[in-house]
Amino acid sequence: MKIKKLWLAAGGFGLAAGFYILLTVFGIGCPIRAVTGIPCPGCGMTRAYLSLLKLDIASAFRYHPLFWMPPLLILSLFIKKEQLARPIRITVLTTFAVLAVGVYLVRLLLYKDFPV
Repeated sequence: MKIKKLWLAAGGFGLAAGFYILLTVFGIGCPIRAVTGIPCPGCGMTRAYLSLLKLDIASAFRYHPLFWMPPLLILSLFIKKEQLARPIRITVLTTFAVLAVGVYLVRLLLYKDFPV
């Protein structure tokens, strides 16, 4: 069962990476911004991770202040004890959702064009 989850996660990551590469090749970047002209809630996340790879944490926060949350979401999927798993997943997902909406609204309302 664990191997199936791992393969599923790897496949999902592979599809997402392939889609991102395809968009980059065609010069689109964020498909939501390309269609609507409005940045999506995740805009800047890739650049934040690229800054983090360069150990530039300040730039990572500037590109997207919630870059640290997706790894927590992924880790919460691999918690083993069922009695702990559900409350932890719900807490992590709720926290991420509230923070994501809050950060997105602040970025839309306070910044004319936030750094993406």
